[in-house]
Amino acid sequence: MGLSAYYPYNTIYTIGNLNNQPSFTLKLKGNKNLSWEKTSSFNVGIEFDLGGIVEGEIDYFNKLTYDMLFMKSVAPSQGYSSYPVNDGKLRNSGFEISLVTHVVRTEDVDLDIRFNAAHYDNKIVEMPIDDGTGKPQYYYSVADYYAWQKGHSVYDFYLCEYAGVDPETGYALYNMYTATFADGTTTDITDMELFKSQNQGAEYTISKTTTTNASKATEKYVGESAIPTILGGFGFDLRWKDITLGATFAYSLGGKAYDYYYQRLMSDHGAGTMNWHKDIERRWQKPGDITDVPMLSNDSKAGTYANYTSTRFLTSRSYLTLSSIRLAWSVPEAWTRAWAGMYGVQIYASGENLFLISARKGFMPGTSLSGLSSDSQYLPSSNFTVGLKLNF
Repeated sequence: MGLSAYYPYNTIYTIGNLNNQPSFTLKLKGNKNLSWEKTSSFNVGIEFDLGGIVEGEIDYFNKLTYDMLFMKSVAPSQGYSSYPVNDGKLRNSGFEISLVTHVVRTEDVDLDIRFNAAHYDNKIVEMPIDDGTGKPQYYYSVADYYAWQKGHSVYDFYLCEYAGVDPETGYALYNMYTATFADGTTTDITDMELFKSQNQGAEYTISKTTTTNASKATEKYVGESAIPTILGGFGFDLRWKDITLGATFAYSLGGKAYDYYYQRLMSDHGAGTMNWHKDIERRWQKPGDITDVPMLSNDSKAGTYANYTSTRFLTSRSYLTLSSIRLAWSVPEAWTRAWAGMYGVQIYASGENLFLISARKGFMPGTSLSGLSSDSQYLPSSNFTVGLKLNF
């Protein structure tokens, strides 16, 4: 919801300069009648222990949020295009599973293996009422990446589709959809769901072509979501006599994230103004080159749409990271008591965030709910510690 997410009950203005006099322009329309969102939830779980070998827990939840904080569209003739209301319903549901398996239990050796996983679903079940029609709003475009519509997640990507590079010109290509009506008339579609909402009941067919002018490309649901299919962690705890070794890994499988910072590193900016990603080496350079990276050029026609927000920068948010590892040796008490009456002496070494495997080196989609990368976000820092613990 942009700026209104912080103070949605207030009408917000921007301050500018008009003929060297202060000017105030409406930025966001507030709503003094806003109230808290409401929720109802259902949770059920089961805990089990199978002969002391496998312990686990399985939980299911179903949470319905209603009177949501939602931006309702209105006629722009009112001086603003939308304002915040309490309306609409959103359902979050899913399951979580946690298992611990005691693989080995002897006097000298213990080995436990841990595993947990979670799967979440997010779906809009009711859109706000449109004041003009008295019916639920058909859809709502959110920021640059998503659109909200009944039956979709709030994190379903709504973008234009990148179609590669024209091998003859080096220009970026984007998919453009055109509707042909029963009477033979045609219209280019720049917003697929807006077009559908305005032509309900009409007969038409849709065809697809490509364009180098991204402003004419069609924004649509691209069949990708920022919500992972499954995420969780696993690890083990091993003891051999007085030595212990434990490690914990975190993972995520499925889903896409918008790699905004990679987009910036691939932009057609002036030399010396910003670094480039090494993938810029794959850029188009001469007619006949087959590549997915457009040409670099000062030509405004080539550069304006070279890095347009599109499916080009959707990146798998699957990853595997070593969250922590610890190796320790507990010095036998018979030794330490003989030295100085000490007990529980332990020498250890531990590390955190020691490696990351992801779709693009350095890209960690787990830093935000949507997976969006940013120059204000950093990878979790790696730490390595060596210590000595003494008890007297």
